Amino acid sequence: STPNVCKISCGYRIEAVLDTGVPGQTAVASIQTGTTRLVAPKQKPKTAHLQRLFVGSEGTLGLVTEATLKVVPLPAQRGIAMAYFPSVFAVGEAVPGILALGPTAVEIMDSRFLSLVKQHDPRFGALVPDRTDTAILIEFEGASDDELDEKFAALQRHLESTAALSLARAMTAAETEYLWRIRRTAVAIIQRNPGPKQPLPFMEDIAIHPTQLPASIDFIQRLFDREGVEAIFVGHVGDGNIHTRPVLDIKDPHDRAIVRRIYDEVSAHVLTLRGTMAGEHGDGLIHTPRLREMYGDKIYDFFVQIKNAFDPQGILNPGKKVGPQGGADLLFQNIRYGPDYRTLPQKPRLRFAERGYETEIERCHGCAACKSQVVTTMCPMYKATRREHASPRAKANLLRAVITGALLPAQADNPVSPEAAEAAEAIYGSAALKAVTDYCIECGMCAVECPSAVNIPKLMLEAKSRYREKHPAAVLGSPRSRAEVILSRAETLSRLGSLLAPVANPLLENAALRRLGEPILGIDRRRSLPRFARPSYAAVRRQKREATAEAQGVGRSDLLVTGSERADAERTGSSPTVAYFYDMYANYNQPELALIVEQVLAAHGVRVITPAQRASGIPEMLYGYAKRAAKVA
Repeated sequence: STPNVCKISCGYRIEAVLDTGVPGQTAVASIQTGTTRLVAPKQKPKTAHLQRLFVGSEGTLGLVTEATLKVVPLPAQRGIAMAYFPSVFAVGEAVPGILALGPTAVEIMDSRFLSLVKQHDPRFGALVPDRTDTAILIEFEGASDDELDEKFAALQRHLESTAALSLARAMTAAETEYLWRIRRTAVAIIQRNPGPKQPLPFMEDIAIHPTQLPASIDFIQRLFDREGVEAIFVGHVGDGNIHTRPVLDIKDPHDRAIVRRIYDEVSAHVLTLRGTMAGEHGDGLIHTPRLREMYGDKIYDFFVQIKNAFDPQGILNPGKKVGPQGGADLLFQNIRYGPDYRTLPQKPRLRFAERGYETEIERCHGCAACKSQVVTTMCPMYKATRREHASPRAKANLLRAVITGALLPAQADNPVSPEAAEAAEAIYGSAALKAVTDYCIECGMCAVECPSAVNIPKLMLEAKSRYREKHPAAVLGSPRSRAEVILSRAETLSRLGSLLAPVANPLLENAALRRLGEPILGIDRRRSLPRFARPSYAAVRRQKREATAEAQGVGRSDLLVTGSERADAERTGSSPTVAYFYDMYANYNQPELALIVEQVLAAHGVRVITPAQRASGIPEMLYGYAKRAAKVA
C-alpha cells in the first residue's frame, strides 16, 4: 500500500502521472512498452504526463534540459502570528481547526528549539509565555488587510477553545521578518555547533499523517532523551513533515551505534504509521532499501519496471529509488566520515587549535548555500564564473581530499604514514591546487553567511601560504610571478600611483606601453586599470582636519578625532556616530565614492569620524604572504 501522508518524495510519483478526472484516484497499473501511455483501472486510457514522473526522481530516470514553469500571482497581503502551547499534544488538538482556516504555512517548533533560541536572543525569551513547551508559526494570505484581519480573528476564536497560551500577531514588516527569522535561527545555531559533534541528516525528513505528528514528536523526543542526544525539531504541521538532526560525532564508534539504534527505531515507528522517511528531500542511498517494505512487492516491482524502461543500463544515479532491499545496510556506506575515515598529520602555518585545521575543513557538509545565485551574497567568484571549483564548497572538498590522502597514488600502503603525509604536503605546492585557491579573493563573505560558519578564507590563506613557501614569487621569475609580486603590494603601488597620478595615469592608458609591459609584468594589455586620484581621500580628510584644527587651535598631534568631529560627538550625545574605514580603491582611485558615503550618512543625521587607517592585508593574503599580511594589517 502507499504511505498515508500529505507530502511524499519516496519512490516514483506514479499516482501523479495520469489525470483520470477522478479526484484522489491512483491511476497507474502498468506501463505499455513503446508508448507514452499508462492504463488506469476502469478508466479510459489517457496520455501520460511523464514530466510528473521526473519530479522527485533524483536523476534516476533522465536529465532535465529544459522546463516550462507555470507561475501564479503573488498574494496581495500576507500576515503571520506565533501561537504558544503548553505541550506538543495541545498543538495536536488545535491543528485540525487551524488547518480548516486555510493557512499557507504552519510551522512547529519544539521545546528544545525554543530553549536554544532564547539562550541566544533575550528579546525572544521575553515574548514567550511561561509554561510554553511548543510554538507554531501560522501564515495567512489574503486579497486585503480586512480579509487577513478576519482570518486572524477566526484563528483567535478557535485558539480560545483550545489549550493555547497566547497568540502574538506580527503587525509590521519588521515584526514579520523577526518571527520568520526565529524559525530559521535555531537551525543556523545548531549547524554552527563547535566540536566534533554535528547535526546529522540521517532522519531529517519524516512525514506522517498530520494527526499523528504530536505523538511522533513525543516518541522521538523520548528516544533522544534515552540516548542522551541533543536535537531540535522543526516541521510543517499541515504536511505532517518533521525535520530533526541529532547532534552526534559520526566518527565516534559509540555515536555510530546510537545512530543505528535511533534510525532503526524511528523508521520502524514511521512504517507502523504508514509514513515515510522521505517527505520532501528524497530517498537517497539511506532510505531506498526500505521501499519494498514500505510499498509492498507489487508497487516496488513497478518502480523497477519504470527504472528499467528509462535507464536499461542502470547508469543514472544508481542505487537511488531502485536498489538493494531488505537486509541491505547502507547507513554507514558511502558517507563522508565513515568508520575508516582518517586524516594525515597536519602542521598548519596559521594559528589553529589542536586539530583545528582539520575540524574547520570537516565542518563543510556540502549544503551548497554558497552556490546560491539569489539568497546569499557569497561567493562573488562563483557567481561570476559559475564554475564548481570556484565555490567555497569545492575548496573545502579539495582540502579534505588533501588531508585524508585521497589524492595520493592508490598503491600507498599506509595512508597515515610519515611518507604519505610528506607526499600530501607536496600537493600544496601543485599547480592544480593553486588553480583552485586562486579563485578565492579573501573577501570573507562565505565566512559570514555559511550556515555552518566554515572559515573558508582562513583555510584558503593556509593553503596559499603553503604554496608560497614552496614557490616564492620573484621579480626575476616568470611574468605571472612578477605580477603576483607587484599585486601583492597593491597598497604601496596605489600610494605611489596616487602621488604620481599626473604621470602614472597617461602611462597606464598608453596602448604601446601596455603591450610592452605585458610580458614583463604579466598583466594582460587588454585589462583596463583604474586611474589614480590625486589627492587621495585620506589626503582630503587630513587637509580638512588640519584646517579645522588650525581654526580651533588644536595641536596636530590630536588629529585622530578633532575639531567639529569631537565637539559634535560631545554635543549630540546619543546621536548615531560611525567610524568609517574606507577601502583602498576609494582612497587612491575614486575618493568621490568615500565622500558620497559621508554625505549620505550626514543626510541621515549620522556623524562620521575616520580613525587612523591601516592596510587590510588582503592583497598580501591573496597571494599567500600570510606573515606580511599580519605585519601590514
